Amino acid sequence: MKKRIVKIFEGSFQPYGKRRLAFELKKESFNIGVFKTASLMKALGLVAKRSKKPHYYTAAKEQPTTRHF
Repeated sequence: MKKRIVKIFEGSFQPYGKRRLAFELKKESFNIGVFKTASLMKALGLVAKRSKKPHYYTAAKEQPTTRHF
């Protein structure tokens, strides 16, 4: 099962976390829960890559270079 976890994780380019990895294993008829998947990932040294949250900044006042006609 550990080899299959590593193969799924590496095949997904490493964004899969414990929940998505557990779902993929259940689709392949492995009866495993989220917490067991998390402990196996930790034992194997697998850490999911998380995308950065986009930041949208709003201007508090109108910029001097902006003109509204």
